Amino acid sequence: MLPGMRSLRLPHAAAAVLLGVGAAQASDAITFVRLLMEHGTAAEANPIAASLAGSGMLGLLLVAKALVVVLVVGVVLLGSRRYPAAAALVATLGVGAGLLGATSNVLVLLHPYVS
Repeated sequence: MLPGMRSLRLPHAAAAVLLGVGAAQASDAITFVRLLMEHGTAAEANPIAASLAGSGMLGLLLVAKALVVVLVVGVVLLGSRRYPAAAALVATLGVGAGLLGATSNVLVLLHPYVS
């Protein structure tokens, strides 16, 4: 590296948040696409996601998932020093939302239309 140039380093906490939120949201997106292929939009529990997918806006939905990851990591990076509890809560909610979506998708894939 040239003298005087700064390297961009990702703090360990931000890397962990990026990995956790990214994996949770990616698992939700992957299982959502699989759910759509097998059962259509009627099987989706989220009415907003079902409406967007039914309107042919699947790409927009996947971009929104990526933006959630960027937003959560950005909030954690910017707020972790001054508001560590709030940053941890945002990271937890990002991971939890992705895991909840993926879990509901997998449950429908395993046992469709069971009430």
